[in-house]
Amino acid sequence: MSAMTIADIPAVRKVEQQCFPTPWPRDSFRHELTSNKMAHYVVLRQEALGNVTTTAAPLPKSRMPDIVRKFLGDKIHSQQNIVGFAGLWLMVDEAHITTIAVDPAHQGNGLGELLLGSLLELSRNLKARLCTLEVRPSNAVARELYVKYGFYDHGVRKQYYSDDGEDALVMWSPELNDEYFKSLFFPLRLILGHRIKWTNSVGN
Repeated sequence: MSAMTIADIPAVRKVEQQCFPTPWPRDSFRHELTSNKMAHYVVLRQEALGNVTTTAAPLPKSRMPDIVRKFLGDKIHSQQNIVGFAGLWLMVDEAHITTIAVDPAHQGNGLGELLLGSLLELSRNLKARLCTLEVRPSNAVARELYVKYGFYDHGVRKQYYSDDGEDALVMWSPELNDEYFKSLFFPLRLILGHRIKWTNSVGN
């Protein structure tokens, strides 16, 4: 896991376009990274993963045109390896998860859970007291994951999603420093760590 950079945006947008029916406007991620002081975004690269089996592979450097490889070097290889991303806004002592996405070719391997756990860990490092998010009622897989980490329903935003007018469930985490949350989070993180080996280079 590493902090998202401007160079990552084209690869991030490709993942986003595969995951969401209404992607953010083209310049949104650039604005988030350069102008929004509340924003914190991370990317998950395939090379940061250990013993998880994924179904897609990056294009080997040896198959890239020589002129492209010479001009871009490792940047293209690194960007192609982005398999997921996530972000949050820190608003005083509350972390608002804005997005979590995993390339469909890599879904079903625990990477969404890895991203969620990393955001919760980041929220704790940023001294957030609580974490909140919106999710589609129809997204049973995501809701189940959030409940697994202690999130609970706390309201509805009517016709929140612009593509089909579906409502959004507003969910909140427990207090991130309470013993209840810690008793959920740390064992789950440990279990996931046995399933997926990863490197985490995101700072506070």
